[in-house]
Amino acid sequence: MRQLLSLYLSMAALGAWGQSLHLSETGLYLNFESKQVHPANRFYAPQYPLWTDGAEKKRWIYVPPGQTIKTQGLEADINHWAFPVGTKLWKEFAFYGEGGLRRVETRLIEKVSTSEWEFGSYVWNADESDAVLAPSSGLANHFPISPGVFHDIPGGADCRACHRRGGDPVLGFDALQLSTDRDPLSIPSHSVGLDLLVLAREGLIDREETELDPAPRIHSVTGEGRVSMGYFHGNCGHCHNPQGSASWTNLWLRHDVTSTSESTAPAFLTAVNQPTLFFQIPGVDQSFRLRGGSPDHSAAIYRMESLDFNRMPPIGSKVIDNIAVEKIREWVGQLSP
Repeated sequence: MRQLLSLYLSMAALGAWGQSLHLSETGLYLNFESKQVHPANRFYAPQYPLWTDGAEKKRWIYVPPGQTIKTQGLEADINHWAFPVGTKLWKEFAFYGEGGLRRVETRLIEKVSTSEWEFGSYVWNADESDAVLAPSSGLANHFPISPGVFHDIPGGADCRACHRRGGDPVLGFDALQLSTDRDPLSIPSHSVGLDLLVLAREGLIDREETELDPAPRIHSVTGEGRVSMGYFHGNCGHCHNPQGSASWTNLWLRHDVTSTSESTAPAFLTAVNQPTLFFQIPGVDQSFRLRGGSPDHSAAIYRMESLDFNRMPPIGSKVIDNIAVEKIREWVGQLSP
């Protein structure tokens, strides 16, 4: 009885009802000791990855055999794919610390019914011999990533805040992110893994290869514009879209693959030369979301560079992505006011 009560309390503390307590039990690895990933779990790399304070990331997806991802009109809405029940996606986060690069956490989201997904994060121990499900409230200041700055393991509410954007809550796995027309200015990946053509060829999506020509891409006058709007898509678009938690701002940064020019892209239409409605840059008479020719009068850039309560995104990042900020500054500086 005492052992049963102890197990009950442990599971309650971890928020582990229905979830595996150890990463080794989730099906990611064929051999956990050697970290050999099961071949049924397919590696992929989005071309516009979410910034998480410089973390090195690896991602895998499992689609149950014989099942198909429904793209629901690929040309109409690139982010509202419907995944079959049983789909799992893992994302591994590794940071440099004493002794080099080490795994810190691996997140898992799993579709457990037609309308329900489970979220969990598994925390690696120091020698990477085990990874255990984090408490449902997360773990604040868990791992040092720079002097005085620590990586947080998110809680369930944090996960849902970012993944609540209408439809199935999968981020970074869509037509634009997996396009074969890769952006040369985006963060390079040593291996792309799954892409749209592979998904179609293997019957993992309800599309034929011929339907994917031309490949989805962001059309912009400059390379800086393309990569900037791609960055917004991957880092901001999950909240800033008509169905997202920030829809009330009417600032829509999730890209629409039907846009065939820079000026018709959602990020351009709702941000460029649009006055801010809810935020004013301190010390500036009039601030804009993005002010053409004036990065210093652009509130989106100001908030990306902030390290206080003004910071965007407000969850999952404590370190400024200087490379991305510089690219966005270059793009905005080239635009007409």
